[in-house]
Amino acid sequence: SSLVNLSEERARHVFNAPALDFTFVGDGETGRMTRSDMLAHVITHGAAHRGAIGKMLEALNVPGAPEMVTTFRRQSGAAAPKPSA
Repeated sequence: SSLVNLSEERARHVFNAPALDFTFVGDGETGRMTRSDMLAHVITHGAAHRGAIGKMLEALNVPGAPEMVTTFRRQSGAAAPKPSA
């Protein structure tokens, strides 16, 4: 219980913290984001690249890989084992 409370307290600290100023790597412009904005960016950033690559493969008539972990696991036969009764 104390571990859960500590985690909740830490999450409040992280997500209620003030925004951070930074410099974009690509063009040197300045930016300002909250930690939660940064986390959302990190989590979703790769999806944009996967989508762009998928469109390129589609234009070349190359079948794409399964997009979702669930589809991949089902097709590969690597589904999680069922709990024993």
